[in-house]
Amino acid sequence: MKKLFVCIIFIITVFSTFAYAYDINIIVNDKILYPDTGPVNRDDRVLVPMRAIFEALGASIYWDQENYSVTAVSGTNAIRVKIDSKTVEYGIINSDGMPVFTVKRDTDVAPAIINDRTYVPVRAVSESIGADVSWHDISRTVIVNSRHQSHNHIFYSSVCDYNKVYKVDTNGAVRTKLSDTPAKEVYYDNGYVYFLSLDDALYRIRADGSGEVKLTDCKTEVIKIENGVVYCLEYADAHKGNMHIIDGNDTDIGYAMYPVVNGGYIYYNVPDSASMRAYNIKTADISDVTMYAGRTLYTYNCVFYGNLILVEDGEYFNNIFAFDADGSNKRAINKSVSRICKNQQYDDNIIYINGDNGQDIYCVKEDGSDDSEIIKMPADTIFVDVLLQNGNDIYYKNMYRKEIYRINLLEKNPVYAGYGDTLKISGDKLFIVYDGLYISDLYGKNQKQIYGKVSDFFAYAGSVYAKDASYNNIVKVGYEGDYINLTNDMVCSWAADMENR
Repeated sequence: MKKLFVCIIFIITVFSTFAYAYDINIIVNDKILYPDTGPVNRDDRVLVPMRAIFEALGASIYWDQENYSVTAVSGTNAIRVKIDSKTVEYGIINSDGMPVFTVKRDTDVAPAIINDRTYVPVRAVSESIGADVSWHDISRTVIVNSRHQSHNHIFYSSVCDYNKVYKVDTNGAVRTKLSDTPAKEVYYDNGYVYFLSLDDALYRIRADGSGEVKLTDCKTEVIKIENGVVYCLEYADAHKGNMHIIDGNDTDIGYAMYPVVNGGYIYYNVPDSASMRAYNIKTADISDVTMYAGRTLYTYNCVFYGNLILVEDGEYFNNIFAFDADGSNKRAINKSVSRICKNQQYDDNIIYINGDNGQDIYCVKEDGSDDSEIIKMPADTIFVDVLLQNGNDIYYKNMYRKEIYRINLLEKNPVYAGYGDTLKISGDKLFIVYDGLYISDLYGKNQKQIYGKVSDFFAYAGSVYAKDASYNNIVKVGYEGDYINLTNDMVCSWAADMENR
């Protein structure tokens, strides 16, 4: 009687946990799938026989009896699920042919063994190897389609494969190794990928992986890469070295410290000189940028604003001076204690913090006219800074607090925009990062979290491309919070061929 009771309890438990969903159809890449056992409905989630659906997607399946887990491999991507665990591991197959798992995600329902078959949640595992999953309610059909390769790409160095250089398209469909040379910094410009090797030599390779060349054979610091021209320091040490322009030719400007490329000039310092130098890239003419006797002017003390060089006095009245691009025509443009805001656009309104009576935000025209207050900050404000400018709107915050405000230069009406550390704008959307990635309109209204914490991101064509702060992989996030892993491996450095990256 006791055995019968136990059996009854077991049967009730099993059938209350899952039920075969014979009315659910599965279509994979436009073909109806007929597995030998049907889908299962568990906790309102569809589970399918893992081998059937993964092999239909071209993946290979491996069973690990010791760890009671299953690994699926598709190309260089891999996924591992453990029976009765909601944690799914994502990884890659490295150049040694070994799986490396670094990314973990929790699913709503755990994989299970049912009638000697491994069942997995169809959406979570299919999306991990480059497939999209949708549900057609009327026909009760799960539709799984391999993703189509997009024209845009992310380029990165893979920590999980000895820092070798890879690219992945922005649909996550195809991941391709570009170079076996380990890299620690990756750049993209005009159809080429540039990267610094672990020993700081600079390489260039076409985005299709062909034509790899070594551009420098010494410790190199990249200053800027633009329109096929590389500006870099060779034999670099702490932002000092021989300044080179590589554009088919290799022009050695000479020893330089703290170089900055802006417009048609390279600005830099030299030892034992109070002047900053301006090198005209087109004519190779060199001119001095000098404040006055006894004051050494460094590039990192300057704000390069359009064709102007802006400098805080720093010695006498702490007001703002402006120079023309070649260092000529020095003139004062205001009379107050000033700190120039670096994150501003060039639009003839120079935004600065007026320290005469606190930390008030002001703006002044290039010619020194219309010097006016935008907002007077509270008396207890210790340090305020402008984070971003978007047309006539600026976003600012007290750097010792997290509240971000938006104010219009013309209307001068501050509005609370959000709470966070950093922000960016794309189109009519405002993105703020704090304990997660948030999206709102430009006024901070209708804000919602669309992803967890990210360390770097940009928005393009209705999606956000971000580096996950926990796993250091790249994800593509939709504005409604849906996301896919673009890389299943940890990323050291990354770049993109989208124009606003």
